[in-house]
Amino acid sequence: MYDIYETDSTSKNSIKFRTNLIKNGYYMIQYSIYVKTIPSYSQFSSEKQKLIQFLPKNANIRLILLSEKQYQDIILIKGHYSRNEIVNNTRRFIKL
Repeated sequence: MYDIYETDSTSKNSIKFRTNLIKNGYYMIQYSIYVKTIPSYSQFSSEKQKLIQFLPKNANIRLILLSEKQYQDIILIKGHYSRNEIVNNTRRFIKL
């Protein structure tokens, strides 16, 4: 998740950062919160290095690693599921 301090001078940087997140396979689940599935723990470190390459200067960015089970256990207690969550729910996948 990230938070970029928005001013006129930083808005270009924040747009560039969001664009890079999307180009690298991230999608927004909530305002300022982007997620990406990383198949294994060993790839987490290289993913972190990719992010570091395009970080904006004045930003507060945190990276967390959740297992698939932990992510599936997230509970929505108020609000609505996003269109992406509705379309891409776990029922559409075949577990091998």
